[in-house]
Amino acid sequence: MSPSPIIVLRLTGALLTCGEDWSLREFGKLFARLENEIDSSRSLRRYLRYFGETGETTELRFFGTAVDSIKTIPEGMVSLELSEEEFTVYQPENGHPSVLWQSSLTWDWLDRSNPEFPTGEFVVNVPKDWLSVKSGSQVRFILSANSYSQQGIIPDDDVHLVEYNPSLPDRFEEMADWLRNAISPNVVLRIEHYGSTAIPGIPAKPVIDILVEVPSFSEARRNLIPCSTSRSTNTGGTTNTWSLSSVMVQQDCGLTISTWHRKDTGSGRDLPSEITCVLTPKRHKSMLILNTDLPNLTATTVKHIPT
Repeated sequence: MSPSPIIVLRLTGALLTCGEDWSLREFGKLFARLENEIDSSRSLRRYLRYFGETGETTELRFFGTAVDSIKTIPEGMVSLELSEEEFTVYQPENGHPSVLWQSSLTWDWLDRSNPEFPTGEFVVNVPKDWLSVKSGSQVRFILSANSYSQQGIIPDDDVHLVEYNPSLPDRFEEMADWLRNAISPNVVLRIEHYGSTAIPGIPAKPVIDILVEVPSFSEARRNLIPCSTSRSTNTGGTTNTWSLSSVMVQQDCGLTISTWHRKDTGSGRDLPSEITCVLTPKRHKSMLILNTDLPNLTATTVKHIPT
């Protein structure tokens, strides 16, 4: 009797085939369905988006949430079960999961440094009618997004401006030092402070923009996405712990959004910090743009702009 496969990841969500993509409105509705129709016993919900590529073409798109087990699948969705060597797709049938497709799986890379949140990219064969191209059935699944949200917390989408704070250069250096220590110098080639907070004396959003030069998109994904446990710093007797909670890499539009959280372990307050990353593939060296939010500066808001 052969041993049961070791399951790496289970996901439930929507799968588009033959190069189709969601409109912004459709994607918003899908996100709401994932929140409302898929039960999660965890306080932290994990979302992943994969692009299935054949050569230079994105043929498959999957967006879903990590689940502990595959018991029920909402209508119009599928579940993916990824083991160390096997890829299984389930669909709902008479209220129960039914195998839609199964294939061997080869991991391009797999990171299990955080056992609760394994991360990786892989190659599988898929049904030929899932593809608009006729050059074979092998697809490489690359991570386009990996994010976490705390259930019950609604993010603030408003824009705030604050007066200039002379501590901004030091805040930038703190983040830059963390990046240098957390990620290989072969990946983080250069770090620059830019944007409104880099200009002394002017009001700005409470966000420090950081420009990071990286060698390639694949290296950025492989090194940034698994970086889910991060740094602890001590300032004035207070310990701050940072962790990466979201990374998105979209080569077609060059936009990536990452969110970092800073937790003040001295008082127990959780201070959210947002990072936005932009990769510019047309440059000789890809540039990764990060911006880190400074929530403790928002008390001096000088302008409020609804989005």
